[in-house]
Amino acid sequence: PKPVKLTPYEKKVAAKYQIPAQATALAHVAPVTAIGDSVMVDIIPELKQVFPRVHVNGQVGRQFYELPGIARTLKAQGSLAQNVVVNLGTNGPPEKADVAKFLKVVGPKRQVYWINTHVPTQKWEHQTNTLIDRTAKDNDNVHVVNWHTLSKGHTKWFAPDHIHLEEDGANAYVGLLAKTMAEN
Repeated sequence: PKPVKLTPYEKKVAAKYQIPAQATALAHVAPVTAIGDSVMVDIIPELKQVFPRVHVNGQVGRQFYELPGIARTLKAQGSLAQNVVVNLGTNGPPEKADVAKFLKVVGPKRQVYWINTHVPTQKWEHQTNTLIDRTAKDNDNVHVVNWHTLSKGHTKWFAPDHIHLEEDGANAYVGLLAKTMAEN
């Protein structure tokens, strides 16, 4: 990659989120639609620092089955960006049929960055992450943001519920998203 010259603000963002210069520059201009649950709602400020062009559609308690309809509405409004970030699975596991409906709405040209789950208190964590992995293997435009692996052992990144994020966790989460997007 070519060397990138960052603005002073972008340098601060790169340092805070531990993102390489190239990934920071890409994140700064990338059109992104982020769809998620309360974890996503909680990190809107961090997302907006790294991805200034992000449109966040988050809701507390959101279930995965709502995703196809949300994507359809955003697409009809012209608000479904080239890069779609999904952070769902915290409140229950996704079903294959809902994943298929969502991918049909998104189409093969948009890039989907699906953040896998860290919900150690719930039995569906493994089921959800397995489906995310399979979906990425079967679809060239779906990429796993492997939050589950990165967050292992970092208990201080999480609130007492072991799901929602403290500041260091939010920074690591958003940094991982930027790095993953830059790699794909």
